[in-house]
Amino acid sequence: MKLIQRFYLVFALLASGFVSHAQIKVGDNPTTLNAAAVLEIESITKGFLLPRMTDTQMNAIVSPPAGLMVYNTTNNCTYIYKGGAWASLCASTPSLSISNDSLTISGGNTVVLPSSPVQTASNGLGLVGSDVQLGGTLSSATSIVTSSSNTLSIKNLQTGASSDSLVTVASGGVLKKIAASTFTDSQTLSISNDSLTISGGNTVVLPSSPVQTASNGLGLVGSDVQLGGTLSSATSIVTSSSNTLSIKNLQTGASSDSLVTVASGGVLKKIAASTFTDSQTLTYSNDTLTISSGNNVVLPSGWKLDGNAVTATKKLGTTSAYPLPIITNNVERVRIDTAGRVGVGTSSPTSTFQVNGSVAMNIVSKSANYTLTATDYTVLCDASTAGFTVTLPAASTCIGRIYRIVKIDETSNILTFSTSLRYSKNTSITTLNYNKTLTVQSDGTDWWIIAQY
Repeated sequence: MKLIQRFYLVFALLASGFVSHAQIKVGDNPTTLNAAAVLEIESITKGFLLPRMTDTQMNAIVSPPAGLMVYNTTNNCTYIYKGGAWASLCASTPSLSISNDSLTISGGNTVVLPSSPVQTASNGLGLVGSDVQLGGTLSSATSIVTSSSNTLSIKNLQTGASSDSLVTVASGGVLKKIAASTFTDSQTLSISNDSLTISGGNTVVLPSSPVQTASNGLGLVGSDVQLGGTLSSATSIVTSSSNTLSIKNLQTGASSDSLVTVASGGVLKKIAASTFTDSQTLTYSNDTLTISSGNNVVLPSGWKLDGNAVTATKKLGTTSAYPLPIITNNVERVRIDTAGRVGVGTSSPTSTFQVNGSVAMNIVSKSANYTLTATDYTVLCDASTAGFTVTLPAASTCIGRIYRIVKIDETSNILTFSTSLRYSKNTSITTLNYNKTLTVQSDGTDWWIIAQY
C-alpha cells in the first residue's frame, strides 16, 4: 500500500512539474530548480549513467538523431552523434602534418608557410635567387683581420694569364691591382764565342770543351759519359727500401734468354732458363687437383650437394633466358621459368606460384594466451575452460600474410584479439564469444577478415 502511495506521489510531482513549470529535477534538493534547465540532476554521491553498448551495437542504431549520446564499451569512451557520424569525446593527442606549403594541426587550423625565406645582403654580399653569395658592391670600407693561426685562403683558383693584373697590398693592408707588364724585365742574353752576356749585367766565359773521365763500367761516347763498358774492378750498388734500383723500358724477353740470379753477397749471375723446366704433371679427379711430386688441392665446385659455407650473397640459377628445373630421381619436381613463376608438379606455371597437387599448412591447437608466429597458419582456439587472448603480429611487419583462427568450443567464453579485425572500413571486432572460423589477411596497415563461416 505504501509503495502504491509513493508511486502516486512521484507521478503527481512529475505531472505538476510538467504542467506548471515544464521542468524536472532528479536527485538532491528536488524543490530547488535552476530556472534555465528543463531537466536537472543533482547529487554528490551518484552519477549520470548513459546507455552502455559495444561499438557494433552503437553503429547498429537506426537513424540516430544529432546530439544522441552513448557510452561505447568497446573503446571505453563517450560518443555523440553529430555531423552524420559518431564522434568520440575522449581527449586525443594533436598531431602536425605538412603538405606542400600548408601546415595543419589535427582538430585545428591550417597555415600556409612562406614559400621562400627572406634574406638581405649588403657590403660585398649578393642575393642570387634565395641564396646569399659572396660578391657585390661594397657599401662601406671593409676589413678582414687575419693572424698566424687564422689565415685567409681562396681555394680552387683558376689558372691566370700573363695579361691578368697582379694584386698588391698598399699601406693599411688595402688590396689594389697593377698590370703584370709593369714587372716585365727587358734584359736579354747574348753569346759571342765562349762569352755569355746578360744586358745590364755581367759576362761569363764558357768552357770551350768540358773534361770527362770514364771507368769501371762507364763508357765515354763523344763528350757524353754513358753506362756501359768493361768493369775495371768489383762494383757494388747499395739499395734500401726507399732507394731502390730499377731499369725502365726493358725489352720483352724470350724463353731462350738466360735468367738473372742473385748469388751470395748480392753478386749478379745468369743461368739458362731451361734449368728451371719442371717435368711435373697435373691430374684431376672429381674436385681434387693433384701435382706429381707435390700436394693435392680441392677445387671449389660451385654449390656443393652437402651444403656451402658462404660469407657473402651468392647466386644459384641461370644467366640466360632458360628456366631452372629441379629434379629428383631423374624426374622434374620444381621449375622456375624465365618470368620468375614457380611451378611445383608442373613445368608450365601460369601464376607466380602454382602447385599441381595437395598443399599442407601448419595447424596448432591452443587453450591459453598465444602469440601467432611466421610458422602458423590454422590456429584451433579452445576457450571451453576460460577465455584467452590471441596476439597477432603488427600488420606492417607481414604484408599479405594469412591466418585462419577457429573458435572450436561452443561456450560464450570470450576469445580476445590483440588488435582489431576489420569487416569493413567502419566495422571491426576485437572479441569473439561463439563458435566461428575467421580467415584474416594483413594489408600492411590492418588485419582484414576476408572469409568467415
